Amino acid sequence: EDAMFRCKLYNADLFASLVETINIASKLDAVGSITANGLRLTVERNKTLQANAYLKSQLFQLFELHGAQSMEFSIRLSTLLQCLQIFGGDKATLMMTYAGYGSPLCLVLE
Repeated sequence: EDAMFRCKLYNADLFASLVETINIASKLDAVGSITANGLRLTVERNKTLQANAYLKSQLFQLFELHGAQSMEFSIRLSTLLQCLQIFGGDKATLMMTYAGYGSPLCLVLE
């Protein structure tokens, strides 16, 4: 697999709860910023309100970033949250991979 970023979190519900806290309005896109130190999700509404969520790399059971010092992606926050709530849960494991600009952010819930 040619993913430049890969992470695994044994408790998908933790990630869903974090995403829910920054879901300040429907139909907003979040910008995900990945560095070796962690993953930050930022959402902004009408340039007047901004919410950030940050997960340190140590919170993940696997956190790998190859070929770049940082990466960014964009995702519809409400869609991400719905997927996590429907297919996740406190027993679900979340695996995320991202190959870079132009590629989809892939989520696998087990």
